[in-house]
Amino acid sequence: MSPLRTNLPKYGPCFSVMDFFTFTETMRTNFYPDNPVPSFEISDLIFAINAPLDYYPPAEDKRATLYFDQTDCSRTLPENAYQISCAHRLNTHEFIKWAAQGIEMIHTFLMHKGLICIDLVDLTNILQACESRKLILEITSYSDSLELPWESLQRFRFNNLFAALFADHDLTMQMISDLGCALDEINPNMDRFQLAANFHMDTLPVVMLLGELEP
Repeated sequence: MSPLRTNLPKYGPCFSVMDFFTFTETMRTNFYPDNPVPSFEISDLIFAINAPLDYYPPAEDKRATLYFDQTDCSRTLPENAYQISCAHRLNTHEFIKWAAQGIEMIHTFLMHKGLICIDLVDLTNILQACESRKLILEITSYSDSLELPWESLQRFRFNNLFAALFADHDLTMQMISDLGCALDEINPNMDRFQLAANFHMDTLPVVMLLGELEP
């Protein structure tokens, strides 16, 4: 490793995406604009898409692994691992799109500055609070930028929840507050709740719900 690289503090989290549809692994991290040295390192978070049931990270690996699985997949989870599924069955094309969109959203709010300061610790705190280690990932678009998607939000009752709002340049603190208040109202028994907000280029806002349902 270059001596110059070893003298640099880590710029941000590093993620690994293992796609078992294409048998490819990709890694994402940031680099210093004034010193663009390649910085592939051991990742902080592993995303495993459609992994075989006998796939396990190395026993000594203490990183968090997120298994993106179909809703009917029963998996024995190793230590520091969490199963992420959709609330309903998806066909293969829908599943690939859902997993890619969810991972991209998680990457965006962890790697890019938003209206609320969020980092990897905020996400891992929610994950570690989920005793079942089984979470659902739901992505819902607003039909109107000024109207909350109440019908979609009310479908779930969460015990622990990480939510993220994505909107264009019209994103405001009032929109974030409205969503946070709505989720608090719908889920009065939540133990842990974290809300992130960031910008995207779509016309209408999109909310991501990643959480553990009530027993």
